[in-house]
Amino acid sequence: SNHCTSEVSSITAKLTTIKKQGYPFTRELKSTSLHYYTMTRSLTWICVALLLVGLASADEYEDGGDYGGDYGGDYGDYGGDYGGDYGDYGDYGMGGMGGMGGPPADGPESHIHGVLDLDDATFHKVITGSHHVFVEFYAPWCGHCKSFKDEYVGIAQELGDNDNLLLVKVDADDNKQLAEQFGIQGFPTMVYLEKGSLKEEHYEGERTADAIVDYLGDKAGAKGTVEGLKESVIEFVNSKTSQDAILKRVSEAVETEYQGSDATYGAYYVKVMKKMLPSEKGPGYAKDELERLNRMISQGGLREEKVREFKARVAALKVFVNAAGTQHTEL
Repeated sequence: SNHCTSEVSSITAKLTTIKKQGYPFTRELKSTSLHYYTMTRSLTWICVALLLVGLASADEYEDGGDYGGDYGGDYGDYGGDYGGDYGDYGDYGMGGMGGMGGPPADGPESHIHGVLDLDDATFHKVITGSHHVFVEFYAPWCGHCKSFKDEYVGIAQELGDNDNLLLVKVDADDNKQLAEQFGIQGFPTMVYLEKGSLKEEHYEGERTADAIVDYLGDKAGAKGTVEGLKESVIEFVNSKTSQDAILKRVSEAVETEYQGSDATYGAYYVKVMKKMLPSEKGPGYAKDELERLNRMISQGGLREEKVREFKARVAALKVFVNAAGTQHTEL
C-alpha cells in the first residue's frame, strides 16, 4: 500500500505541473491521466481487499474476545470470587465453562458467583476449620437441585462476601467419597460445618434463600456483623461505668486488627457505640435505628445496593439490641 500511495502522489504532482504550465491535452497528458485513473481504481480495489481482510481479522479477534469473555470472564469470576471473597482459593471451583460445551447455565452444576465448586481432591484442602461452611450436595439430573439453584444465587448475593463463611457445592454423582463421608442419600442435601471443629449439621429447614440466610446468620453471623466483636458489644451494652473505655478499645482494635469487610462493619459498630453513649443519642439508639431502617426497607423504592447496605446495618444493630441483658463471657 505504501508503493501505491507513492505512485499516486507522483502522478498527482505531474498533473498539477501540466495544468500550471498550460499544456494542451497532449498524448502525455492523456497517458498521465489514464495512468492516474488506473492507479486510483487499483488502489480502490486494494483498499476494499484490505477492508475485507480487516473484517475477517476482526471476526477472528472477536472469537478470541468470546474466549476472553467466556473463559477469561468465568476464570475472572473464579479469581475474583475466590481471590476477593475467599482469599487463596482462586484455584478451586471450575463450574460454568461457557462456550466449551460445559454445563448449562441454568443447571445446578453451573458456576454461581460467590460459591466454591469443590470435589474429592480439593474439598479437604480448602475446608480446614478456618471458616464456617455451608455445602450443597447435588446431582446434575436432579429437578429439585435445578430449582434450588436460583435460591443459592440469592444466598450467595447476601452472604458470598462474608469473611467468616464459605459457600460450597459438590456434585455428589461425581464425588462418591464425599457423598459417602457425609451420608448423602438424596438431593439436594445441605450440610453446615462449624468453624473450628467442623462439626457437621444437616440442614432440614426450608429450601429458600431467606430461610437459609437466616439460618447461616445465626451460625456464622449475618452479613454486617463481626464475630470477634460480639463479646465487646455485650460488655458495652450492659456496662454502667466503663462504656468509654470499651469504645476506645474496640475502636483501636478495628483500626489495627481487622481487615476487609470486618474492618468496614467494625467501623459501623464503633459508630453505633458512639451514638449509644449517654452524652449522644443514648442506649435506645440501636433499637430506634433498627426500626427506622426496617421501615425504609419495607416501604420499598430504594436502590438494590442501598437495600443491601441497610440490611447489613440491621444485622449489626440486632447484635446490640439482643445484647441487652446478656451476660458477658470473659475470653
